[in-house]
Amino acid sequence: MEYAGLVLGFIAVIGGLAIGGLAIVLGIRHDRRKREMEHIERMKALELGRTLPQDQPWLTPAKLAALIGGAVPLGAFASAASATISSGFHVGIWVAASIVGTAAAICGACVADESGRSEKSADTSLDVKPYVEDDAYDVVSSRG
Repeated sequence: MEYAGLVLGFIAVIGGLAIGGLAIVLGIRHDRRKREMEHIERMKALELGRTLPQDQPWLTPAKLAALIGGAVPLGAFASAASATISSGFHVGIWVAASIVGTAAAICGACVADESGRSEKSADTSLDVKPYVEDDAYDVVSSRG
C-alpha cells in the first residue's frame, strides 16, 4: 500500500511538470506568433505611410498645451502664495503672477489650436489618391 501512494505521488509530480513544461512551450510559441503579427502590422503601416499609436512621442503638442495652460499658472500662483507667506503681502507679487498665468493660458490655447490644425491637415493627406502615370499599366497585353 505504501508503494502505491509513492507511485501515485511520483506520477502526479511528473504529470505536473509535464503540464507546466507544455504551458511554457505554448506560451513561448504564442509570444513568438504575437511578435510576428506585430512586425507584419508595423511593416504594413510603414508601407502605407502611417504611424502606429506606440510610435508617437509621449509629449504631443496637445499635452504640451495642457501643461503650459495648466501647470504654469498653477506654479506662478503657488510661488506668489509662498512669497506672500514668507515676506508679507505685496501687490507686485500678485500682479506678476496674474500676468504670467494669463500669458501661459493664452499660449497654451494657441499651441492647442495649432496642434489641432496640424492633426487635421495630416489626416486629410492620407485620403488623397496617389498619382499614377498613364503608361504605368500595359493594358494591351492583358487582353490577349
